[in-house]
This record gives sequence, structure tokens and C-alpha cells, in this order.
Amino acid sequence: MSVRTTPNGRIITAHALISLLRHGFQDPFGLVDDIIENYSRRTTQDDGATVYIQRAAGRKRRYNPIRFS
Repeated sequence: MSVRTTPNGRIITAHALISLLRHGFQDPFGLVDDIIENYSRRTTQDDGATVYIQRAAGRKRRYNPIRFS
């Protein structure tokens, strides 16, 4: 099995791949790199995972969250 990564080399787990596709992200997942590198807000969950949140473009209040362990 090959390892899936973002254009900047972040490893995408099988679970993350399913979640990304379910939420409309498209391969090669450059948006994941963009969210992590240009987040609007960053928080840490109780389990220690970091969540990067980026405000999406457009008039409506939409956000792109990425959970990174």
C-alpha cells in the first residue's frame, strides 16, 4: 500500500482520506496544506490533536477545519 501525502508531504491516513473525500476535498489535497499554513484559528482538543480552522472565501460564514494529530 502506498502512502498518500499532500503536495507539501503531510501524510494522509486512510481515515483522513475518507473524511476529506466525504467533505468535498479533492486530490492532491493542496487545500489541506493551505489550511494548516494559513489558518484563521488554531485550537487543541482534549486528546491533544491540533485543529486548524480557516475561514472559507465567500459571503457566507463558512470554515474549513483540519484536525491534525
